[in-house]
Amino acid sequence: MCPPDEVALRESTRNKLEDRPGLSPALTMIKDLERNPPADYPTAKIRPLEWLLRSVEYMEDELMDKGRSGRVGGGEGEVLDGDRSWGQVTALENYKFHFQRLRMVAKELIMQNFSYGGNISTTSIEIVERLTRYWIIFQHHLNANEDFVRDDGKQNTEQLTNTLVPLQENYKYAHMLGQPALCAHEAEFQAYGVLLTGDLKQALKGGVGVSRSPEVRLAVDVLTCVETDNFARFFSLLRRAPYLPGCLMAKYVERMREKALEVWGRAYNPTKARGTAFRTADVLRALCMQDEDELKALAVSRPWVVVDGDRPASLPRLFA
Repeated sequence: MCPPDEVALRESTRNKLEDRPGLSPALTMIKDLERNPPADYPTAKIRPLEWLLRSVEYMEDELMDKGRSGRVGGGEGEVLDGDRSWGQVTALENYKFHFQRLRMVAKELIMQNFSYGGNISTTSIEIVERLTRYWIIFQHHLNANEDFVRDDGKQNTEQLTNTLVPLQENYKYAHMLGQPALCAHEAEFQAYGVLLTGDLKQALKGGVGVSRSPEVRLAVDVLTCVETDNFARFFSLLRRAPYLPGCLMAKYVERMREKALEVWGRAYNPTKARGTAFRTADVLRALCMQDEDELKALAVSRPWVVVDGDRPASLPRLFA
């Protein structure tokens, strides 16, 4: 996963996630990002596809979501979330570690001409698909971290775009070469493109079979809800959405919650002369909120919304 010369150079300063008791650094160290121009990069240092995939799989299986037991590489999985400590490192430190190394994987793919019009294989497609999923997960789970939003959020979004667009081009190239087997997950990633860009035209780029797939139809339904302010259906879709589409839908959640409270305020209290009480459980369920603190933060600037006040109004079954 890491060339011997880099292992020797970084052995004494290796990252915490590469320091696993009982294992040689040669087995745990992962090649870090090098900023040399591709033309100046030594060919002998470029890892073959199998090594790149092995590095990605190792990070996924051993480092990304392990650490509930309090040590890296052990115990039950724990999802990265805000500032929560993760093993021996924070969630943000974990992200920075993976960001550098996954970018190096992407860079070495490009240096081997695994791109549109160049080389293409099942393994290269799988690697780029995995990278795309990682950027989506990182973006979602670290958005609660102010340091991430300030310093890293933009570059993560750029990296997600820079990975997803070439992947879609690779699918197109595979079809041109008569190798549709390489496009088994095309609908999944076409849907991510729709949700990421907010552009319904993206749904038409993959051909009829892809545009009519359940994945893309879900993405189109979500954007239609956003454009028409149909918050009831939006949250209904969010509750049923698979994990990764749900991560991308999160960018629209605040807007749809705002619209819901605006509509409820007009419907239950048109004059805003008094507060309208709602059952906490109803609102949490209707707006896909995690806890009461999240609801109170949203309602603080809306004096006509009272959580669990006297004689709370019941929301229609439509929002259940």
